[in-house]
This record gives sequence, structure tokens and C-alpha cells, in this order.
Amino acid sequence: MQQTCSNVSPVYQRIRSHILSKGFRLKDIAEKAGIECGRFYRIMDGSSSLGADELKIICSIGDLEIDPKELLCSDILNN
Repeated sequence: MQQTCSNVSPVYQRIRSHILSKGFRLKDIAEKAGIECGRFYRIMDGSSSLGADELKIICSIGDLEIDPKELLCSDILNN
């Protein structure tokens, strides 16, 4: 069964929106993920690519409750 998603915005925008909707600061998530703050801000504004390893780390932060399938479904699962 193929999952359909309404999200069509880039993954970094979905992550950023989710972080902010949970009331977190980007700096706090960068620190929890162990990603240098400058790099994290570049990822979150789209000027740097988000690596798979970084996505895995961000999604594993328990407080965020991010499901990687929901983030990626429109990019990967529907293709």
C-alpha cells in the first residue's frame, strides 16, 4: 500500500516548522543533535544540504517526536 502525503515543501522546511511548532529554539536542537550551530542554521534556511546521518540524529531527539517517514514520504515514498 502506497502512502500519500500532502507535504510538498522541502524536508528542511518541514523540520524547521516542526521544531518551532513544538516551542524549541533551533540552537537547542542543534546542540541536542551535536551539529555545529552555524551549520544547523544553514541547513534550516536551505543554504546547506541535510545529510542522511543528520536527519537520523534529528529524528532521534525524543522531545521532537519526528517521524522520518512523514518527512520523506512526498520526496521518496511517492516516487
